[in-house]
Amino acid sequence: MSAGKGARREAEHAAEAAAMLERKAAYARRRAQSFELGSEGELAVAHAVAPLTVTGWHVLHDRALPHGGNLDHLLVGPGGVLVLDAKNWSGDVSANSVLRVGGRDVSKAVRQLTDGIGEVRTSLVSAGLDLPVAGALVLTHERHQHRASERFGGVLLVGVSRVEEVVTSTSRDIGVTLAEAAVRHLTLAFPGAGADPSKESVPKPVSQKAHPLYQRANVYLYVQPWSRAGRHRLYVNDESGRNLGYKDTVAGTIAVTEPDMDSAVRGVLMHATVRSLDLRADALPKVPMALPGGRLLGVMTRTWVAFHVGYRWRRGSFDRLYGWRADPTDGVAELGYVDLTTGHIHPQAAEPLGKDLGTPERYLERLRDRFRVRT
Repeated sequence: MSAGKGARREAEHAAEAAAMLERKAAYARRRAQSFELGSEGELAVAHAVAPLTVTGWHVLHDRALPHGGNLDHLLVGPGGVLVLDAKNWSGDVSANSVLRVGGRDVSKAVRQLTDGIGEVRTSLVSAGLDLPVAGALVLTHERHQHRASERFGGVLLVGVSRVEEVVTSTSRDIGVTLAEAAVRHLTLAFPGAGADPSKESVPKPVSQKAHPLYQRANVYLYVQPWSRAGRHRLYVNDESGRNLGYKDTVAGTIAVTEPDMDSAVRGVLMHATVRSLDLRADALPKVPMALPGGRLLGVMTRTWVAFHVGYRWRRGSFDRLYGWRADPTDGVAELGYVDLTTGHIHPQAAEPLGKDLGTPERYLERLRDRFRVRT
């Protein structure tokens, strides 16, 4: 073979290899974009179901299936168990004899969801827990987020803005005892994706002592509804029970009684209603931690105070304190709730949160121990 022919052959092989690598790279980019869009969809669903936690629903996010795969969201509450699968589909969605997106058959998504529902149902039955299990494909793309619910292939197809409406529309009530037993079981049977199942937390009373530096780096705020003689308010107190301000829930006006806490109190009350708290990452101010070198050092090192917010919810014999942790660096995290009657803690997850690696259980314990009932 001549040198010229050999060079051409090598060039052809190199071109083929380059083309193959480019195809692989293009595939990887498409996969990465798909995962990124999926993550955005899961966040949208998590935000949509957050208000349900103060009406008796428990929310478990990103749970691992025993044989591979995951469940985006598990809801357990008065209506039973609901498995939610977020879909950020941008194409036209049609649900006739076949579920299609932009003309492409996506019926596999229904099969995967029904398989997940089956695993959840089987797990509950094996534990002696007989309660209804249903599922929904939740459309999160802006084109479909307001889509009315419809049934297809044994599951619901619904826009993300209608999820709360669908969940609360059921007239069924399985009772708080059965619901909380189901939460305890499902927390262990389907651990957080990537978590060590042996370390998954179940509701139990706990006790730990806070480090003195922790006290300086954290602010505790408590929202408590109050009604009297036709007046309805939401009060914000600190951990000593001091009143910091309130919101007139009829007029919507906010009054702050402690000027140094104005931004924080207003941030919380603007996102609070008589039935829930929808805390956002931008709701609370950035407050530099008071380090030994002064607050300026806190600004320079970007060391901010974390806010821990409790929302007291009462209905009938139920008395609960729902918790959130808000940090400028880590964002807002739902923690779960404390049963104020028994003192037992029901964390949302077991995985550590934030730069200090505290768990939801730990944060809820401290919310509970600092809570003062408004009289």
